[in-house]
Amino acid sequence: MKKIKKDFTNGSITKTIILLAIPLILSNIFITLYQIIDTYWVGQLGKEALAGVSISFPILFLINSIIMGLTIAGTILVSQYKGKKDFKSIDFVATQTIILVTMLSLIITIIGMFFSSTIIALFGAENIVAIIATEYLFISFIGVIFNFLFLAVTSLLRGIGEVKIPMYIIIGTVILNFILDPIFIFGFGIVPAFGVNGAAITTILTQFLSAILALILIFSGKLEIHVKWCCLKPDKKMIFKLFKIGFPASIEFIARSLSMLLMTYIVAWFGTIAIASFGLGTRIFSFVLIPSFGFSLAVSTIVGQNVGAQRFSRIKETIRKGTIISFTTLSVLAFFLTIFAKQIALAFIPNETLVLKETILLLQLMATSFALMGIQFTLFGAMRGAGATKKVMELSIMLGIIQLVNAFIFSIWFGLIGIWFSYPVSMIIGIIITIFYYKKMDWKKNVLTH
Repeated sequence: MKKIKKDFTNGSITKTIILLAIPLILSNIFITLYQIIDTYWVGQLGKEALAGVSISFPILFLINSIIMGLTIAGTILVSQYKGKKDFKSIDFVATQTIILVTMLSLIITIIGMFFSSTIIALFGAENIVAIIATEYLFISFIGVIFNFLFLAVTSLLRGIGEVKIPMYIIIGTVILNFILDPIFIFGFGIVPAFGVNGAAITTILTQFLSAILALILIFSGKLEIHVKWCCLKPDKKMIFKLFKIGFPASIEFIARSLSMLLMTYIVAWFGTIAIASFGLGTRIFSFVLIPSFGFSLAVSTIVGQNVGAQRFSRIKETIRKGTIISFTTLSVLAFFLTIFAKQIALAFIPNETLVLKETILLLQLMATSFALMGIQFTLFGAMRGAGATKKVMELSIMLGIIQLVNAFIFSIWFGLIGIWFSYPVSMIIGIIITIFYYKKMDWKKNVLTH
């Protein structure tokens, strides 16, 4: 019998949320810091370089979305089996998740590398921006398998409540990225200057190291999850179950990614300055929202274990407290971002006045919806933890359409500022719909560990 290290079906809920969320928040801070470091160094090459990477970013996010849904399926099953104290099933789920992720990542890599130029051409970017984006995207596809494997392992570990070890790996790779980025971008010693491509090369190197460390960890048998080499054989029944749970989650993330892609397409109508502002603004925006993601993931894990243990009254209390914590935290961050938007944006694009002006405006308008988004993400996390990935998928598609319609209409009426203004308007509508869905949840129907 394995020793139960992290049991979230008992004890203080508030303390559990905070202690679980802090490493998750720190992990996501460093992941976003990783992206911001790339953005900072690429930004020194000019607005064309920044625009090229900005176009590639939502495409890569879309690719990641496919696998993120399936890894969430692993998290849900692992957390519910953990609540049920079924460790044999935990190992089995983990093994099948690794197999599935490996197969899909290889397929996506091959297809992505072959169609990189075609994908970028769809955006109709200026010639030099298109060339930069195509090369950056092509190189980035090489690291897909390493990134996917690391995401899979961290998701599985999150299901059992182990969030510190992945955090340490992420911090290490961010430090390494900070050192290697300027070397590969601008050149140093025997290393030639690769320009924008240097950022992609550095990313691949750090993704490789992350994946190797994560796999060593999960194959070691030192945790409550142990993947064995001898058991790496696909099981049709479990893979189908992972798809059944994970596919709606994948569609959810794909819907978000497509929404971001289409938003980029709409923004691109207004030229390179608009694209650069949107790319920089959304990256800073994602950094500020990290606490909300952390609380969402924490609530998801706690809810999952309590669904497995069938402690349904504890689930509602977890959601209530998680919502309060997330709302309060995001309100404070929104206040500071509104005040210091100029100083933050200036650090990334010091020599582009027009880009700076648009980025500041975008950030300040986005900040008005932070608190509501904190509530929304917490409710999404709870629904995912219970296995209700289909409901979250429906919500994401609906809210993505609302965002795009608003952005399109407002862009016609008000120009670029209309797109920026569509964010708070869409969030107000979105939170009303999300709460309506949450009120209809029947938690007892989402026990998946039969």
